[in-house]
Parts: sequence; C-alpha cells; structure tokens
Amino acid sequence: MANESPIRFAFAFGMASGHINPSLPIARALVKLGHEVHYLSREQMRAPIEDTGAHFTNELEECPELYEGRKEDLFGATEALKLEHGLEEDPMMLSWVKLAPISLELGLPGVLRWMQRLQPQVLVFCPMLNRDAFFAAKILGIPRVPLLTTAGPGSMVSVINQFLSWSGLSMPEIIERARKFPASAEAIRRLADMGVNYEAELELSAKSPGAIGCMVHSPITVVTTCEDMQDPVPPELEAAYSSQGAKFVYVGPLLDQQGARRAAGHKFAQFAHSDTEKAGDSPKDVLEELRDARDAGRLIVLASMGTVITGDSPDFGWAVKPVESQRQGLTGKQLCQAAWSGVFDAFGAKEGDLLEKTPLILVSVGPQKDALDSVKVPPNAICKPVLPQVDLLRAGVDIFLTHGGQNSFMESLAAGVPVVVCPGFADQPANAQKAAELQVGLQVTRPVPAEGEEDAATASYTTSVAEALRRVQQEPVFRTAAAECGRKITEAGGVQRTVDILLQTGRERWKPNDRGGVDYNVDSAVTGPGSVNFATVTEKFTLNSNTFALYNCMNVMRYTIEETIVKVAHMAPAAQSTASDHDLGETAPAVFYQYLIKHANGSLMAQTSQYRLPETDINFTSFIPGSLQTDVFAMAKRQGRWEGTGWRDCRTPQKGWNISFPEKKGDNLVAIATVQDLQVAALAVLTLLAWREETVGSDGFEHAGQFSMYWSLPLGMSAGYGKHGQMTCSCDTAPSRAPWLAASAPCNPCLERILRRRRRSRRALLCSPGTSCWPATGPRHLFRPESACLQRHLSKRKVPILPRCLEMKRELS
Repeated sequence: MANESPIRFAFAFGMASGHINPSLPIARALVKLGHEVHYLSREQMRAPIEDTGAHFTNELEECPELYEGRKEDLFGATEALKLEHGLEEDPMMLSWVKLAPISLELGLPGVLRWMQRLQPQVLVFCPMLNRDAFFAAKILGIPRVPLLTTAGPGSMVSVINQFLSWSGLSMPEIIERARKFPASAEAIRRLADMGVNYEAELELSAKSPGAIGCMVHSPITVVTTCEDMQDPVPPELEAAYSSQGAKFVYVGPLLDQQGARRAAGHKFAQFAHSDTEKAGDSPKDVLEELRDARDAGRLIVLASMGTVITGDSPDFGWAVKPVESQRQGLTGKQLCQAAWSGVFDAFGAKEGDLLEKTPLILVSVGPQKDALDSVKVPPNAICKPVLPQVDLLRAGVDIFLTHGGQNSFMESLAAGVPVVVCPGFADQPANAQKAAELQVGLQVTRPVPAEGEEDAATASYTTSVAEALRRVQQEPVFRTAAAECGRKITEAGGVQRTVDILLQTGRERWKPNDRGGVDYNVDSAVTGPGSVNFATVTEKFTLNSNTFALYNCMNVMRYTIEETIVKVAHMAPAAQSTASDHDLGETAPAVFYQYLIKHANGSLMAQTSQYRLPETDINFTSFIPGSLQTDVFAMAKRQGRWEGTGWRDCRTPQKGWNISFPEKKGDNLVAIATVQDLQVAALAVLTLLAWREETVGSDGFEHAGQFSMYWSLPLGMSAGYGKHGQMTCSCDTAPSRAPWLAASAPCNPCLERILRRRRRSRRALLCSPGTSCWPATGPRHLFRPESACLQRHLSKRKVPILPRCLEMKRELS
C-alpha cells in the first residue's frame, strides 16, 4: 500500500453472531493493511469488533428514531413495533412484511447521518438484517458489497416457504395485505420521497420468494460457501438476479486468526446482556486441555447449539417454541438440553472409568443461567458459556454436534471434522440435509410433539442424538467425506479473496453498468463553498450511458439524470439527430447526447432532444403521469464560442446557455413544485452538457486529465425569472425583473453581488437547513423548507419558488 491511499470502509451488521463473525477477519485484514474500518452494530458486538482494530458505533445511539422508547431485538425493534401497531395476533411472516417498511423508514435517517459523517468509499453489510444501510448507501451513491453468510442466493427459499406454511398464506396474499395496511402504505409513500422504491421490493418478493433485494441491486455479493455446496436456486430466482447483472463470488468460510474474539454468548437486549459472559472470555486453557487430550489419544467431542436458540429471541430463542399456526413442539431450552444429554449419553464417563481414558467433551452452552439445570454433566465434560470454536476445530476435533448454522457447518468442514446436525430453524434444516447428502455427517430433526407429550419426545430425541454420534464416530466414511470438503473449501480463497474484492471495489474509477455504459466512481467533483470550483477529470468511457443524481437539502435523492451517448458513423455535419440519413461520403462519426430526467422511483419525468456537439439548440419535453401527452417545458440555446475553458468565467456572459421556460399558470402548489423541480433539473442537464463540451475532443469523447468546473446548482448557479420566464445562467447578467430563485447558494459570491444590487426587489429565498453564512448585508427574506413563513408566502403570492434545494452529485453505484 506504499503508493496507494487508505480506503475507508463502513461495515453494518446486526445482532446475529453468525452474520457478523465472518466479517471480523475481513476487518482485521483491512486494518492491518492500513485501511479504516468503521462498524455500525450493537453494544454486545463492541469487544470482538474493537479486537480487530476497527472503530465501533452503537446502532441504538445512532438511530433514536427507531430505538428510543422501544426494546431492541434480533430484527431491530420488531416486537415493540408489533405492539405499537396491534399486530400481535398476525402470523409472524405477515407481521414482518407489514412492519418492514415502517422499520426501514425509522432506521434509515440514523444510518444516513452515520454515513454522511463517515463518508466511506465502500459499504460492507449483512443483506438480510441491514437493509437500511443498503438504502442509505444507495441514496448517497456509495458502492456496496453484501456479505451473504448463508448457503448462497437460493438459501432463503426453503426458509420463506417454511414461514409461509406457518402463516397459511401465499406470498402474493401477504404482500397485498401489507399494501393495504395503512401504516405500511404511508411508510412506503414517505420512503419514495427519500428515494427508496419500496414498491419494487414488494414486487420482487411477490414474484420471487426468497430473493433479497439488496443483492439483486448490488453488482457483487460475497458468499461464505463454495459454489458446489450452495443451495439450489429456482429458475425464477435465478432470473431475478441475472436480469440485474447481480454477481456472486463464493469464497468459502471466513476464518479468523487464532485467539481472535468472536461474537457469541450474548443476549439480544442490551440491558440483559450486561450480566452475561462476554465472547472470548473462556479460559485459554481449554485449548491446552484439548491438545493434552489429543496427545493422550483421547477422542475429542465438541458441541454447540449456536447463539440464537440459546439466546433470548422472542421467536426462536431459549424460552419459546417454534411458530407454526400456534406455538408447539420443544422450546429452545428443551431442544438444547436434549441434544447435550445425547452427547453425554454417548461419550460421558461412567462410574469407575479412568478420566484420562474417556473422551474429552467440550460444550458451549450460551448465556442462560439455567442452561444445565436439569442435565447431569459427566466429569469428562467441560461446559462454558463460550468456547473458541474455530480454534478448537483447527486444533483437532473428532466429532462436532452442531445446530447447523452456516458458519458452524462450514467451519467444521474447513477443518475436515464430521458432524451430527441438530437443526433448530431457518437455514439449519437445509444444512442438516446437506450434511447427510454429502456424507459428512448425520442429521437428527427437531421433534414437534403435541402439547403434553414433550417429555417423551425429549427422551426419544436424546436417544437418537446419541445413536447418531456413535455411528459418525465409528464409520470412517464421514471423516473421509469431510476431509474432501475441507480441500475444496481451502481452494475457494477465503479471507484473502474477499479482501481483494473489497479493495478493488474501493479503488475502481469506473465500471460497466447493466445498460452497457459506465457509472463513475469519484470522490467529488466539487470542493468548497465558492461559486467557481475545479476538479481533475480522469474518468474514461467509450459508449452509452452515465447516471447522475439530484439530491435535495436533506441529501435525499429526488431525481436522476441519465446521459446517453450515441455514436453514429457516416453522418453529415448538418445531421442533428440519429434519424438523419447516413452519408457514406462522410468518414467522421457523429456523437449525439440525450438526457433522461427520472423520478427517484425510476419513472420517466422528462427528456431532451438529441444534441450533437456543437449545435446550439436543445429542447426539454416533460411526460404527464398516467397519460401519453407530452409538453415542451424548456428551450435552451447556446451562445458564444466554446473553445478551451473560458466559459467557466462568470464575468464573460457572452459564453453560456440561455434557457427559457414557457409560462405555466395554475394555483396548485404541488404542480408548481413539480414544474420548479423540472426547471432545476433542466439547469443541471445544461451544467453537464457544458462540462461535456469543455472536456471532449474532436472525436466526441472525453479527454482524461482535463480540468473543468463542475458547475453544480448549490455551488455557483443563480437563476433569475423575468416577466416572460427568461432565465440566464451567467452569474453577472441578471434579468430585469425579480423574484429571484436561489438554489441553496447562500455562500455564492456572484449571487451575493447581484442580491446587493437588488436589495429592494421583492424576492423569496430558500436555503439548505442549518445554513448561517449569509452576510449581514444580505437579503431581507430567508426561508427554510419547513418554514411556516414560506408556506404563507407561497399561498399569498403564488410566486414560483424552488420547493426543494437541489444539488448535483455524481451517483457512485
């Protein structure tokens, strides 16, 4: 990294240990290379996070909109939100879908603030538990890499199908009910205003159950399994991912260094976690015990039922039964104690046995104080709330009893250790079945006895576990198959391959988008508050499409501008569109630009006519929603000679664009707002077009290394409306009439000079929140977006005022 700048990474992971633990060795490796890693997570995860050298931020403190006054749980604050919205009696799957947009809307502002403050170059996140981080990064244009810690993109299909069977509803039925739930519908509408198209998420779920939208809309997803060990992917799910160009890289398990702290042994509620043993606090002499036992030729047996079933999850934890049409079967406590009893029955020391001749049994029992209250523990067993599982497996375990979580399953195979899988929920039954199919072990399915028959079911389950353990220990086929899987896993690349992917993502200057064009990755094209700003332009492209974004004062994306570049051979110099006839006598190609202005939800709002450099005219046409009608809302004409870079000097008004807006009448403030937004977007298009003209060569394509002003609306654009709607973009040339429209530019010196000249004119200004840099001699009227004064001004005068301060930014996705 001698000649490379450090990269700042944001990591967002929730409360599931199996989801955050694979990220820890990645963070450790990045920190060792000199990069910055910042986590957004829960207090329970602080110790293992800080052990990597990464920075920790408490999610509960960062997101008060979601957590203040609510008890946190595995899935944010779902249980508290259920009570708030009266959904306690809804099937689990239905309540989750109803609450998902509500929870997202509450969690998103805090994550946005964190990312805006941090300004990371890459986001790494859990695509199942941290969708708010995904959408925040998407809004801010930050490249994002999901870390999928289940068995591939098809792993959620069986889980969703199980939850649907419990609910008695189909996915389309659940989606329809969620859409009709008033609180959900309102949250979806508000999310759309923030640039989040949640309707698309619902459509995806309805058409392809098991699809994860965060991965559909991410260029690359890192998966902690091997490609030939992933769960099957149904055709409709494969189509959903491939249609968006989603790519999956299978790196195998991500294993940390020896002695590293792991997230384990915690409860989900922060207050309840404080009196539990912290992850990694198990005595170091457990490893020594194992090594001594191995040297003595003793059998080594390891058992762990994971962190969720042994924790306090209200849906899957220690005290609850699994949810079907009603709660039934064994609680987490009954299941775990029955499994551990099976281990003790199979390998526990009997009376009269010499301990040094018996197997060494190591059991991780989790944070519950009553973990072993009804279990007889043999003298050859060591039971601790937390054990260094990866270190023990590497040091040499003969048999591993596991719940079948993806991490535990892959960690055991990476070490070549055969398993007995006692699955609890979610993807664990699928991994148990896979263990049997791969012949790396056996499964013992979770019993679901009727009420009153739990004791008999528990006894039978204990017997089955003991029999499975003895069989795996006695038959060499299981160890042979596990060793072969370990060889394949080693070849997947693991931590190093993942680090390479993340570093490449952070360093990329450009990459193809799904339309065959280019999305830019740049730090910023504008710095500082002045009216003239310069940036080095080093991006290269060849054809098709670039995407830019318009953000409002709250840094929420409102619109996108797609720039399409079409190169056509054999066109006459006078040809002004691609529809013109070809002229085979012409050898030079013609390059045409066209701009599409789209709403945040992807719907087309307006487009320009095709523009060929260096013509002088371009028109803007708007599309009326729900209609085939169109309307020309702006006409622009280029003036002056555009040679070199002189146009950016605002004291040379003969070089610039004149844009006029036909007068639109009406009292509807919403309609006026939309018109004003489109006018600002039109200015943004001209900004891009002017920048293009300054930096392209004779071939019509951008020349790397040119310096150009990135003339963004909040940092250098003042727009004046005269009597006939005329607008000029050159700073010192003001129209003869007011009011003024200032696009979030209180620090613009050119605008200040103009305003001082016209201090007595009637005008209304709209600034971005928190701005206080107007000079004392500045304008008389200063409005904020939430100002009641602004609303009165709008209602009384019906003056066209910019309703949302829009600024131009490069979209980095």
